[in-house]
Amino acid sequence: AVILPEKAEEHLLPGPPATAAGAPAEAPQLSARAAKRKLKEQEGVRDIPMLVVFNKMDRCHDPSLVKIWGASLMREYSTPQPLYVSAHNPDDVKMTREKIMKHFERDMVVYEVVVPFEDGKTVAQIHELGNVEAKRPTEKGTFFRLRTLPEFANQINLARYKI
Repeated sequence: AVILPEKAEEHLLPGPPATAAGAPAEAPQLSARAAKRKLKEQEGVRDIPMLVVFNKMDRCHDPSLVKIWGASLMREYSTPQPLYVSAHNPDDVKMTREKIMKHFERDMVVYEVVVPFEDGKTVAQIHELGNVEAKRPTEKGTFFRLRTLPEFANQINLARYKI
């Protein structure tokens, strides 16, 4: 569910869901409690690395409420300290990107592969699911040195192009 910070109190306390404009929502929205229950129902949710980011803090009327919510998520799911940001602040955007990359890089592995030129799908997936550290053409295809999570490497079958 997408919850704007200024409407967070409606999702933490009983009451009808609302849209960003404050009008009653036509489609059902998950409350914070319902979202938490849904996450708990999913098998292995605690094994997924998570970083909680609250955006639109510039529009938040009561940041302390959002921070209480963030602290409860941190305790419940053993996440690092949540980030409270505004995408309108370039420093927040830069800091958020750096924290996200640092958070997930700890589990990333370096892979060196040569992907045949005709396999554009794998090249696109490498750019989508990894951090390319080096890239250059060779006689057999494009050489990549990249960092990615082992699950993503398996998903796109990087082992077939390992050098």
